[in-house]
Amino acid sequence: MILTGGDRETLTSSENVVTNNLIYDWSQVYRTYQAAVSLNGVGAVCSHNEIYNSPHEAITYSGNNHVIEYNVIHDVVLESSDAGAIYAGRSWSYYGNVIRTTAFTTSAPKILRRAAFILTMRFPDRKPTGICLSTFRAVPSC
Repeated sequence: MILTGGDRETLTSSENVVTNNLIYDWSQVYRTYQAAVSLNGVGAVCSHNEIYNSPHEAITYSGNNHVIEYNVIHDVVLESSDAGAIYAGRSWSYYGNVIRTTAFTTSAPKILRRAAFILTMRFPDRKPTGICLSTFRAVPSC
């Protein structure tokens, strides 16, 4: 799902929402950089979703004032080590984004499953700024 909208110059919200979905088994042809949910622009919300079973990232965002909350993300980033379940990168201007109250279970490449588990939950690539992170629950699977 790709949500794009709002105005970054005036920070006018798009009010785009993706909520209450079961999202799984995507990214079958292109194995990387094909997020289940992509938030772009200003003011999109991704909430109350269960997202699982992908070789790469689950959620990606660019822009401002997005909210990612109350999601359950598991068994993603299964075939990559330079990625995260939630990914953003390459701009110092991505302020006001909130990631909170999200549960992660086993979101590391199979070859790095134990050692890198915590490191791959959220992947800020090349210093995106202004991120409020809170209430994460990491639950390693058996």
